[in-house]
Amino acid sequence: MSSYAAAPVAAAAAAPTVVYQTNNYYYGEDAPADAPPPGVIPTHNAYGEEIDSSDRESLREARDDYEEALEAAASSSASSSDREELEEAREEYEEEYEEAYYDE
Repeated sequence: MSSYAAAPVAAAAAAPTVVYQTNNYYYGEDAPADAPPPGVIPTHNAYGEEIDSSDRESLREARDDYEEALEAAASSSASSSDREELEEAREEYEEEYEEAYYDE
């Protein structure tokens, strides 16, 4: 038996496993309640128009509230009300995002 045949198998076994996670948040499907909000607040909407500063500020505040709720819900002492607040903050953030990014 040749050692050449075992080399590709050994190389494949040593290769790191890459895991891709798809977030369908932008495709009409709900993100999981514990999913982080999109990391960058857009400056332009889906139609290429600039999002005004007051809408960006509302979006930033909603995202900050959502991130705070994520932290509270991730705590080992999180209560059902923390999880409820997380869901409400996520919904508010999604509404603000859709209003800023998709409304004409």
